[in-house]
Amino acid sequence: MRKAQLLESVGGGLMESGFRRVRPNVQLDNTRIQAMQECMALLRNDQGHDHTTYAYLLREAMTTDTFPLAFADSLARELRARYGVARPGMMQIARRGIVPDFRDKKSFRVDGLTGRLQQVAEKGEYLASELSEDRTTYAVSKYGRQCDFSWEAYINDDLGIFSDIAQRLADACTNTLEYYITSLLWAAAGPIDASFAIATATTPLTIAALETGVEAMNAQVLATDTGNVPILARPKYLIVGPALEYTARQILSSTIKQWTYGGDDEAAAVPYPTTNVIASDGLQLIVNPWVPIVDTTSGGTTWVLTTAPSDLPLVEVGFLRGHEEPEIHMKASNMQQVGGGAVSPFEGDFETDNIFYRVRYVFGGTVVEDVAGYASTGAG
Repeated sequence: MRKAQLLESVGGGLMESGFRRVRPNVQLDNTRIQAMQECMALLRNDQGHDHTTYAYLLREAMTTDTFPLAFADSLARELRARYGVARPGMMQIARRGIVPDFRDKKSFRVDGLTGRLQQVAEKGEYLASELSEDRTTYAVSKYGRQCDFSWEAYINDDLGIFSDIAQRLADACTNTLEYYITSLLWAAAGPIDASFAIATATTPLTIAALETGVEAMNAQVLATDTGNVPILARPKYLIVGPALEYTARQILSSTIKQWTYGGDDEAAAVPYPTTNVIASDGLQLIVNPWVPIVDTTSGGTTWVLTTAPSDLPLVEVGFLRGHEEPEIHMKASNMQQVGGGAVSPFEGDFETDNIFYRVRYVFGGTVVEDVAGYASTGAG
């Protein structure tokens, strides 16, 4: 649906700014209008085709007729800039791992022996203490996409429509990873309770609420056989959606916490501290535009605190060894010139003259330390 809307927007813009303005007396013929309508219907999958049939039909349709406006014969044409992609930010909170294959990766944590030592009497026995273990498991998965277009479309592309396909596929990888990490912490109903050891709060984002969140993270303890031991889980990052960006910036940059006012009676004024210590606490802001897309309930108000991954990682994201980065490939032509000699991939394949791109990205992840985060729906 998004792609269809973009094409409709581009098509409408080209008709408004190029076709109609320069050639006001020329109208699209019925055949071209019908072709454009069929293209939009296919992109929207109005017929409700299953995934395999839809993908096949879409690949078959990627010819010059797929872009009736862009490849139309007009006196003035231009290609508008494509939509930008949000800068990646969620990998800042994640510990990066490398896995050897597609089997489950097991991550272990051993606890114990850190409790307070017991006093030993003269000739008394040293008592033993036990170790305990905890395990998290995840596996990487393969993500990808193919794009192909006809040799005729490539030859006719004087606007450079296909010149940035590799960058578009790289942007798709960024979007996929950012969405994936966001989905480890949020669901449609709000922050995922199982991802946070501290119960999810409902307080809106304020200086006082941040202070409460920091204090709650710092107050966590590990139970041992000789009593509780503090856990060092000091937050490093504050994650919000776009709707809270400037509220968060004001909180993290303001030096004043609050003003006191006693009305007409100055003696009634209560002496509160006026320094915003949160601003000097070193919290770094991450504005994640995927939050309201994943969390459709509280995406405009929710916020999360998390530690630095080098201290205590809330999330681990693993990549397949030897394939840590997105891999963008182009299909080599299976043609050969008579008399020998390689043929450029841009000449297309032997059977159909189609030109093929493909991207592959392999990763997976999980929440590994639920004590390393604090979440609020911000619903009040």
